[in-house]
Amino acid sequence: ADFHQRYLANHSLAIACPKLDHNQEIYLEKLVAMIDTAEIASMHVMVMEVPCCSGLVRLVDEARKRASRQIPIRCTVIGTNGGVRNEIELEREAV
Repeated sequence: ADFHQRYLANHSLAIACPKLDHNQEIYLEKLVAMIDTAEIASMHVMVMEVPCCSGLVRLVDEARKRASRQIPIRCTVIGTNGGVRNEIELEREAV
C-alpha cells in the first residue's frame, strides 16, 4: 500500500518486461545510456517473485557491466501477495 511513498517519491520510473518484448538489446542500450549519459547515481530494480521477472535483473546487471560508470544497484523482489520478499544489493564486478 505504501509503494508510491516508499519507492517512487523523488525518483524516476522506468518500466520494462523483457519476457514480452523481443529486442532486449534495446533495453541494454537504454540502461547503459541511463548509467553513462544521464549519469544516474543508482538504480533500484523491482521485480515480482515470478520466474520471468529475473530476466530484468540480468539485463540491468549486464548493462552495468557494459557501462563505463559503476553505480550501486539494489533489487527488491515483491511477492505475489504484495509483500516484500527480498531486498539485495547486486554485487559489483571486481576492477
